[in-house]
Amino acid sequence: MTEMVYEANYFETEGYNPNTQRLINRPFIFFTLSECIEMLEMENLTIIRKIATSGFSELLQKQIDNMSDLSYERYIDWHLAHCDKEELLGASNHYLFVCKIK
Repeated sequence: MTEMVYEANYFETEGYNPNTQRLINRPFIFFTLSECIEMLEMENLTIIRKIATSGFSELLQKQIDNMSDLSYERYIDWHLAHCDKEELLGASNHYLFVCKIK
């Protein structure tokens, strides 16, 4: 959804594959949350914690840039309180996994 911030008709561009409903892997490679989890588990890792590092910040970048210091502080507090909520993980474009070897 982040690409829609920059291009309202992104779903019509060459950067989107409507058959797979995925972005084209250029210049970055995109993985879903479930794909990331599967890769870590295949490497014999146990996931201790999943964290959505960027959360909604890419979608809200203009609003964040215009926040007062107090609003920004409260946004960061909100983000830190919610960044590991399962129901919000998929909204993030970047993940951090805390793992241990099985």
